[in-house]
Amino acid sequence: MNLHLPVHHLSGLSKINSRLIKKLGINTIFDLLLYFPRDYIKYQRVKISRLKIGDSVTIVGKIKKHEIISPPKNPRLTIQTLIVRDKTGNIACKRFFNHPYYQSQQWRNEQNLIYIHQSIIAVSGVVKPDCYRKNWFKTSSF
Repeated sequence: MNLHLPVHHLSGLSKINSRLIKKLGINTIFDLLLYFPRDYIKYQRVKISRLKIGDSVTIVGKIKKHEIISPPKNPRLTIQTLIVRDKTGNIACKRFFNHPYYQSQQWRNEQNLIYIHQSIIAVSGVVKPDCYRKNWFKTSSF
């Protein structure tokens, strides 16, 4: 395969995705091979007691509490919180959703079936302070 061909010559790449890739400045297959992600998730176990504000980490622990709330002042917003505990401490892991689908009882029931009390979970994200001076975790995935 000629690496200097335009990306639209790749099989399986739609015209829409080809245009999106061009917007990133990727014109040839060679450009695509040299395009690297902006950052990487650190998939190394870190104990909760050793977390620092700003760290992008993965923790493994047991679910102590799971709740889903919609603040009265912003009814479209849904906040999903997991309190996760390992042998060294607890941390609140939060995800924010802003779409009517996440208000549905069906979605909430599915989440309650997935995140069962005392089950072990791996959570990845960035450690941030909350307004109560405790650490919380803005997750990219859990």
